[in-house]
Amino acid sequence: MKTNGSFSLKKLWLALIFAAPPALAAPQNLPTPLSLANDAVLEAALYNAYTSRPEGRIKFDANTGAVGVNIEAATDSSKKWFIEQQAYGGDLVQAGVVRGDQKTVDLGFKIFDWGFARQGENGAFTGTGDDFHSTSFFVEAVSRSLLLMREKGLAGNAEKIAFYTPKLENAARWMLGPILPTGDRRNAPYTHRRFLVAAGWLGVAQLSSDEELKKRLMGAANERIEDGLKQLREDGTMPEKDGYDANYQAVSALFMARLLSNELLSEEQRAALREALPKVLNRAAQSVDASGEVDLSDSSRTANETGRSGAAKKLDHRSWAQAYIFGGKITGNAAHRETAKKVLAKRGWLAANFSGSP
Repeated sequence: MKTNGSFSLKKLWLALIFAAPPALAAPQNLPTPLSLANDAVLEAALYNAYTSRPEGRIKFDANTGAVGVNIEAATDSSKKWFIEQQAYGGDLVQAGVVRGDQKTVDLGFKIFDWGFARQGENGAFTGTGDDFHSTSFFVEAVSRSLLLMREKGLAGNAEKIAFYTPKLENAARWMLGPILPTGDRRNAPYTHRRFLVAAGWLGVAQLSSDEELKKRLMGAANERIEDGLKQLREDGTMPEKDGYDANYQAVSALFMARLLSNELLSEEQRAALREALPKVLNRAAQSVDASGEVDLSDSSRTANETGRSGAAKKLDHRSWAQAYIFGGKITGNAAHRETAKKVLAKRGWLAANFSGSP
């Protein structure tokens, strides 16, 4: 059969025109939110409880979705509410996504919905205490949840992303607005807050199709990461109130690890965070004894400050576990995983002889 040369050339020309653009190369050795979250230790110590009996780990109203102090504030206008309390929905979504448990995912979004019901047209959660800082927790949790869902490919995730992303964009625009200088000033004594804010902003940027907003968020996030890394001391301390705090040291490491799972992070910042993360983790690990007890006696904040409930702040075992599990995966240092296991076993959330693989 004779080939029509002009017809073949025309087909080739059309194929080139309508071909999908080449995908951008992902950074090498990039961890993803799901690859960090999917772990046997976290499954045994956290996810199982979140999906089987979440009320045992999170104080929330199953009917309304209000969490912690917001339960009472919802019916008593004299009580202060905090949007950050609703960030606990992210713990449930993460557990539900990893386990493929839609009921737990939906419960997490019910908790988020309580918060979004109080969002104004300008993106602010008017009336929340500690507005900028509290909002940063919520923005980070919701954006992380949507990114986990997108990566997992759960049914209905496209609809959820389309519904919640504009709400996140509005909250991010508010944070970038006139409130920003005040927010930065209030955050200044607390190093972990730089990484928290940056993680939330880069999460929103990764979800957003608004190129102008995405550019602003990426630039602002990089500025805060750079400023956070400048706080790092020679001994690995990320200072809180100009001192060392064993609890918040791990919280800094957690948000640093989450930042390293964001594909929009600049390569310069990625390299700097990878270099700093082991130092931060090693410093906090010095506070852990052989039994898994974390010494808070020299901490600048934990056990010396009160939390939103009015009780003294305690060690955040959820953050510790994830900081060291994620850190171990990113750095390749198996000792970090063992630190997480010891601390969780001491808390009673994990069997002392647990040997589950990542």
